[in-house]
Amino acid sequence: MIAFVDESIRSRQGLYLLAAVVFPESEAETCRWSLLGLLRRGQTRIHWRDQDQSGRLAMLERIIEFRVPSLTYACTKHVGFPLERARALCLNRLLWDLKASEIEELVLESRRPYNDEIDRKRIAAAQRARWASKTLHYRHERPLNEPLLWTPDAAAGATADHLLMGARSAYASSLRRMLEVRREVS
Repeated sequence: MIAFVDESIRSRQGLYLLAAVVFPESEAETCRWSLLGLLRRGQTRIHWRDQDQSGRLAMLERIIEFRVPSLTYACTKHVGFPLERARALCLNRLLWDLKASEIEELVLESRRPYNDEIDRKRIAAAQRARWASKTLHYRHERPLNEPLLWTPDAAAGATADHLLMGARSAYASSLRRMLEVRREVS
């Protein structure tokens, strides 16, 4: 199993989300090709913030069709709370859950070399503290090179919208149909 990870930040509302979507390694290539089929003319990748509502719903439907679990971690103390601290709290909880589920591979969306190094140090520290598996393999990728990173982007975006809008969210129905686990992190 491989967990693909991305974040969503709603600074004004004080919300930081980290989402992981977990794919069986045997189905990853088929799922990649399926996601590429969602690209519209002129698109090179799917990014939640650039999609209209129909594009967002199509992505969520595809995730539902894949029948893969989505793990979402929300830190609501983001206003006046350092962004990297919110990420650390969410990432540590994700690493703990991956260890408990015996998921040994992690692909994080690259946030540029400096921030990727922060993640590497954080993961290494979690491994030393035994919050993360010692045998966890992880790497950073760009969504242009790895379409499966589009799925946690969508999961995080839809969850952020739902947390901020509640029942008025256009994505509430889709989220109910996803295999989703959501955790508050503080």
